[in-house]
Amino acid sequence: MNGYFEASMNFDMEHVRPFLLQVEEAFGLGLDVDHLSKRVAEAEVESAYGCDLNLKFEGQPVNVKFSAWIDDIDAPDLYFYVTSQKLAEGIDAEMEKFCEAHGL
Repeated sequence: MNGYFEASMNFDMEHVRPFLLQVEEAFGLGLDVDHLSKRVAEAEVESAYGCDLNLKFEGQPVNVKFSAWIDDIDAPDLYFYVTSQKLAEGIDAEMEKFCEAHGL
């Protein structure tokens, strides 16, 4: 995706909301964690949920294309396509921290 940087990972469904909370706490983007978590949980198997989010990162506008591919009912793939390379790298780092903290 031109002009966007990717951070992505497969999650157990039970880890989606805690991870989104961790991202929100780390960066203060203004993510609607409850809404995103609910939409991912409600998505059908073999389908995708996606949305375009206009958020703030370090006081600057940033576009985030969030999507979840549900190929297994219990393990969605989460994708963050962001216009800030620094934010994409930060989300990647949060993914690593999350895995370490949860023994994944």
